[in-house]
Amino acid sequence: KKPTAFNQKNRKLKNGDIKMSFSKLPISNTKQSNSNTVSRTFSNFQLTIGKEFQKKLVKHWMWYGGGDIVGTYTKSTGDIPIQENTSYGAILRPFLGVRFNINSRLYISTEASINLVYTTAKGSQIQNGVTTEISGDGFSFGASAATGIFFFYRF
Repeated sequence: KKPTAFNQKNRKLKNGDIKMSFSKLPISNTKQSNSNTVSRTFSNFQLTIGKEFQKKLVKHWMWYGGGDIVGTYTKSTGDIPIQENTSYGAILRPFLGVRFNINSRLYISTEASINLVYTTAKGSQIQNGVTTEISGDGFSFGASAATGIFFFYRF
């Protein structure tokens, strides 16, 4: 199973973009220990819709900012103990970044963001013939500093 992603930016305003992306991240993992084979599967789907504004600073430099709304779905299963968990979430992510245009198609950028996350989860686990149901929901807050530099090519 391979990760897949689809990103699309549609220019809608003079100084901004409306963007949409979809990503799918499947992970399978099988491990042999003693005479048991342990298998775990994890799948994550995300749909992102956002708005981005851009402002030119000088010849090659520009700053940009905006926000994304992300819907998430995650499912994981395992066989020792037998378990299945499903979660749904929503993320509100305002961001601010800076970009250097090398030419009309190639640029590098870095950005910082804040993540406001709501997640609800439900699952079950069967161990030694006993089934345990698990459910819950919660909010979390996180911040991502501009710690990476990203290279982009526009087709």
